[in-house]
Amino acid sequence: MKNKLLYIIPFLLIILAQWFVPMQMINEQEDILQTGKVYKFKTAPVDPYDAFRGKYINLNFANNRISVKNTKGFDYNIPVYLTFKDSSGYAIPNSISKTEPKTTSEYVKAKVSYIDNLTSKHFINVDLPFNRYYMNEFKAPKAEESYSKVSRDVKKNVYAIVAIKNGIGIVKDVIID
Repeated sequence: MKNKLLYIIPFLLIILAQWFVPMQMINEQEDILQTGKVYKFKTAPVDPYDAFRGKYINLNFANNRISVKNTKGFDYNIPVYLTFKDSSGYAIPNSISKTEPKTTSEYVKAKVSYIDNLTSKHFINVDLPFNRYYMNEFKAPKAEESYSKVSRDVKKNVYAIVAIKNGIGIVKDVIID
């Protein structure tokens, strides 16, 4: 009997760990969605397919560059931290730093995609980490059709609603006009 108990207890602990880890991940995502600061990001989506994860809209953001005084110390593909401000109802980068902000939880961790030193102003382009929005595969074709119509009309609005907290951004919804 004592021998069986030596096998049962580790087995039960493994089962608990298998439930605890995914629940912790889900809880973190839900906390950001519920309590994170919500921004609207102007986008230009396309509708690709991932065989393992399903249909998604690939989000390319219109405001993914920030003007800086000096690009020294910034390099391609390094992690950076961005804060945002509201401009005409849409989020635009407000500040960029190589260190995590200590005074706010409303920032996102991104990567430098391009450094522009060719003009008198200096710009840093970033790849925002929330660039995919997964959706129901039955709704995706209709969303793709809607986007095709909207993308030809520059007067139409396409944007993502994103919740941001402690360096993580989660797309809540994508609005196509």
